[in-house]
Amino acid sequence: MKIKSICFSVLISAFAFAQESAPMHIQNMSNDARSLLLKDGYKANLETEGNPYLGNDSFREAKIGNNEKLTSVRYNASLDAFEFLQNGQMLLMGKEDWYSPIYFPDLKNTVILAEYTYKGKKIKGYLFEYINGQDVSAYRRISRKFKKGEYAASSFDKDMPNRFIEEPDVYYLRLADGKFVEFPKNKKKLIALFPDKGETINKNIKTNDFDFNTMKQIIMILNKKSSE
Repeated sequence: MKIKSICFSVLISAFAFAQESAPMHIQNMSNDARSLLLKDGYKANLETEGNPYLGNDSFREAKIGNNEKLTSVRYNASLDAFEFLQNGQMLLMGKEDWYSPIYFPDLKNTVILAEYTYKGKKIKGYLFEYINGQDVSAYRRISRKFKKGEYAASSFDKDMPNRFIEEPDVYYLRLADGKFVEFPKNKKKLIALFPDKGETINKNIKTNDFDFNTMKQIIMILNKKSSE
């Protein structure tokens, strides 16, 4: 399948270019012909387990940016990109600010395009809203990693299929100034990030190491006004 950019007259005016050629398969070929190819060193394509999409490969209707018209899209977590179909072609949505946010009415969920740091590198990519707060909100990065398979070394071994692996979600806080920071893993780091709320944090959060079950409580504390 080829993915390429075209003009989208109704909603989108420019897209990022990406192209991936699908592997060739032997079709309508006699057993004798297949045998000759195999003897010549032909190797059948490795199977692929899983897919790069969030949930499954189905499309969902979403509102893109400020446009009220619904567009069917799906999130490719391996490419960190949204895909949609037009005239039988698979297209990638460009990572432009005017295509953000992406809102899914049936899920009541919002995805935004943001600049943030991941593994020490600054990137521009999609973050999924997790908890919406007045001043501080929580978002998560969802990713799938492609692991290439291997052919069996001998007739006694088995081929290892290609696989899409679900990577651990990474959580971020969106601060009042719009900056994104990775969610602190313990109380000490949280207080260092919000020193003016140190007393409130110490009073209300008893555990030192965080898991994401406490995230809602933390977001409530961070959004609470000093006078409340």
